[in-house]
Amino acid sequence: MIDPGIGFGKTLQHNLALIRGLSLFHGLGCTILLGVSRKGMIGKIADEPNPERRFAGSIAVGLEGLNQGVQMLRVHDIAETRQAIALWSAMNSEG
Repeated sequence: MIDPGIGFGKTLQHNLALIRGLSLFHGLGCTILLGVSRKGMIGKIADEPNPERRFAGSIAVGLEGLNQGVQMLRVHDIAETRQAIALWSAMNSEG
């Protein structure tokens, strides 16, 4: 399993570049774990200093990760994220 380490010693631009290029990590042949829940980059982009109020941004970035084939999300808000993923999955399934 690989975690690109969003937020750890990186600038906003570094984090955005990693998220935009998540699908490139598939070339390593590892499961990809994405941990973006309540991260500072969400606060910067959304102008939300309180980490507990970054749920919507966490979901948005997590769903982008799923769009790129991320297999695992590390989250704080489990029930809400599960609901968002259920709807995302329903909209992206074939049947």
